[in-house]
Amino acid sequence: MRVTGSGNPADLRLDMPAVTLTNQQVAALFFAPTVGGTLVNGAALAQQGAYTAGRNTSARVRLAAAVASSATLSASAGGVAIAANVIAPSVGAYVLVPAGAAINVSVNGSSVSAPSGPATGSDSTLLVYGTAAAPTASLIADDNHLPTTSGNLKLRLLDGLTGAAAPLSLDAAFAVIASNIVPGTASSYAVVASSTALRVDVFSPTSLTPIYSDPAMSVPGNAVYTLFMLGDAAAPIPLLRRDR
Repeated sequence: MRVTGSGNPADLRLDMPAVTLTNQQVAALFFAPTVGGTLVNGAALAQQGAYTAGRNTSARVRLAAAVASSATLSASAGGVAIAANVIAPSVGAYVLVPAGAAINVSVNGSSVSAPSGPATGSDSTLLVYGTAAAPTASLIADDNHLPTTSGNLKLRLLDGLTGAAAPLSLDAAFAVIASNIVPGTASSYAVVASSTALRVDVFSPTSLTPIYSDPAMSVPGNAVYTLFMLGDAAAPIPLLRRDR
């Protein structure tokens, strides 16, 4: 039994390879989201029969390539390619990998010390930032559970800047929703009302004016977003990604 995202058979959320159903048997199927909010755990209960649990054994990981000087990055986990020869700065799509599998990262062909493998059922961002000569890789947990109200959205800031980068803060609709976010980390998610003209500003304590500002960002609700700040601190590159 396989569970996929609606309308997308390639979006595998759960694979249960050992569910046995006999002729004319009635069974109930149960599903619940995993820690990352996108993959699911499942179970099958046959009427007056066996109970089969289907714990997810996978995780989802995407690469956020933030190394300066347009470096070339590749990453894999358990032999599954997360990204191959991408040019920084860029943020890739989530890739399904074996949970707990060893992560391998290379920058300009040289191996980089990698974090431990992703937790079972998790969604994670593999952030690689810094200079090409001394890059750093970290695995940041993503929470892609949708907001409880469809008219809201979840938004966070991820700081992947390189250089003399001070901690960043994020304002949405003139309210502070993230502060003191140092390079290599992400803020907690804030719940914000959806808008076709949301004012978003990113501030650094080294500047009286925002280092990034969008006075009318269109962000539909019932979704999860990450605002990435990538590249060199002297010329930051913003990338907004809809995670779910």
